[in-house]
Amino acid sequence: MSIETTFLVGSATAMVIVLAVIWYLRKPLHAILSELCGRPERAQFWSAFSHVTLFLIPLIAVLSRGPELPFRQSGVFSICEQIKAGMTGLVGSVVTLGVVLSVYIARYIASPAGGLQAQGARRG
Repeated sequence: MSIETTFLVGSATAMVIVLAVIWYLRKPLHAILSELCGRPERAQFWSAFSHVTLFLIPLIAVLSRGPELPFRQSGVFSICEQIKAGMTGLVGSVVTLGVVLSVYIARYIASPAGGLQAQGARRG
């Protein structure tokens, strides 16, 4: 397998995994953002922003692992290095998004209006 083919297969595999994770997270993320934002337009914007961020950070990580050192290995190990770079970027962006959302969720629950809505949601 050529260096270019190995690079493209590894990059494409990593990004397919990233797209699968974004697809899996889209509904729960939109539900949380809808509650936090209060308006559907705001939730839709922040949902799209989050999806773009969750895609671009792993893409940058994958592309930064150009065909240098890892591609001196055999094809399978080079592909694994590309996937590892993509997953590292994905985990970093998901954790960052989770921390940011948890801070805003804590503020939302602590606010008088948010606390009342949270209590109503638990009862109903």
